[in-house]
Amino acid sequence: MFNITDYLKRVSTLIQSEKVGKQEIIEAVFETINFRLPENTITIKHDTVYITAPSAVKSEIMLQGAKIILRIKEKNPTSPIQIVC
Repeated sequence: MFNITDYLKRVSTLIQSEKVGKQEIIEAVFETINFRLPENTITIKHDTVYITAPSAVKSEIMLQGAKIILRIKEKNPTSPIQIVC
């Protein structure tokens, strides 16, 4: 039988983990390229991060992508991640 309480707990957990993931990405990008991305410019789908930003910022993120991913993995070693701008 469908239990709404369990379903809402799972949805809440997913939303919280996405917010934490976005904050980790924002901090890693800021530490690497010294530019703070607004939270609404980041979308996470599965293990891929989509970033909407000006082209100069996206270029810098792609150039420093390995360092950004390394910083994210230092904070969360179980996070498989790929960045797409």
